Amino acid sequence: KLASMEEIKADVRKAKAEREKIVRKEKERKTALDKNVLRKALKAGALYLFNERGANTSFELYRNSLEEYGAGLCFTRESKQAIMDKYKLRKTAVRLITTEPVEGAYSPTSVSAIYGEAKDFVSKNEKGAIIIDGLVLIINYAGFEQAYNLLVRVGDMIKPKKFACIIPLNLDALTKEQQKKLTSEFNTMEGK
Repeated sequence: KLASMEEIKADVRKAKAEREKIVRKEKERKTALDKNVLRKALKAGALYLFNERGANTSFELYRNSLEEYGAGLCFTRESKQAIMDKYKLRKTAVRLITTEPVEGAYSPTSVSAIYGEAKDFVSKNEKGAIIIDGLVLIINYAGFEQAYNLLVRVGDMIKPKKFACIIPLNLDALTKEQQKKLTSEFNTMEGK
């Protein structure tokens, strides 16, 4: 007996659905594996640049690293509530970096004050995770050398301690010389 056209189409739809299911599961497995690899790759005492547009991978990794490191300090361009809601952060002190005069916020030119806040956080905690989201703004307002020195100082400060620092950054926003200087000094990983 030959199969009808409807039966063939039904079989094809069923096969496509099965294939999509397998592909989706493999993607989920790979994503979970990637996150697990990234999480394990974050060694205490190191600063990591994540080359990505936006900061989603960096914040996911930061959130996951809070499980291991405990306390967190987040410098960001987004409001505290938006960041807490979007990434479901806990145990995190959020500090806004903005060009507007906002109480309790940091100007992108206040590089020493940002460093001071990070230093205070490190001195008050045995271990922790820091994320600085807004480096391009700091570079644009304070200059590349000031931003670079901030990262060097934070990196040096956390080296002997149980802290990790994550810097989301779209390297395409920088000159080739600036990219080379950052990537030769700091661990660089590709985000999404």
